[in-house]
Amino acid sequence: MPVSGAGRPRALKIERITAERTRSAVKADLASFLAEAKALGADDARIVTARDLARSLRAGTARTGHRDAASPQARETRSIHWPEPLYPHDRIDEAIRLYQWGVAFKVEVRTPVLPQGTGVLAATGPDPSSVRQAHEAVFRIGASLESECFYRGYHLAMAFASADCRDIFCGDQPRCWALIKGRPCLHPYKARPSLEACGISPSVLAENLGWATGTESAGSPLRGEQWFLGLVLVT
Repeated sequence: MPVSGAGRPRALKIERITAERTRSAVKADLASFLAEAKALGADDARIVTARDLARSLRAGTARTGHRDAASPQARETRSIHWPEPLYPHDRIDEAIRLYQWGVAFKVEVRTPVLPQGTGVLAATGPDPSSVRQAHEAVFRIGASLESECFYRGYHLAMAFASADCRDIFCGDQPRCWALIKGRPCLHPYKARPSLEACGISPSVLAENLGWATGTESAGSPLRGEQWFLGLVLVT
């Protein structure tokens, strides 16, 4: 159930699907989604255009080393969303190119974290839990905002987080349950594909939106700023 920024449940009401929305109506809704993202805990949020998506997709597709499914690390951490989405009969990159508008948001790591070792959460800083908390916030905000868009009539809204959902939610599981025949995802209302896994470059997208970054690293804070990026494609 959608909740307010204060965490209070709101009554469920699904708006009707409309054949066409005016540009002004979409922009007004996007402005409200920006405010909702901040109310949910994002440190900042900005509107994403089709041009922003196209640039970040080209950059992400050109750098696919971290998406090599044959690498030992990929085999060990494989999930339904990582190192690339495994959705039957669907091409996620083709779907992304059909969207015209979205909302990007960032969540800061609350305490300093030094450069990481092996694995998303293997930080050598004084408080590695702050990295997990920031990751969890990106997943939570993304899923909540996606739900908000759905109930506002944007029924094809799609959220993206950062890093492998299995690393964040199912680190104690020997396998991703969604990849076991007949087994459902353990966290369907939280888990979402990451930007990196879908070929979107977080650093390029952030730079297009005016958020200065130093580098891109799958699942680690963007250097210099130490925050994570999330995205909800709206329409």
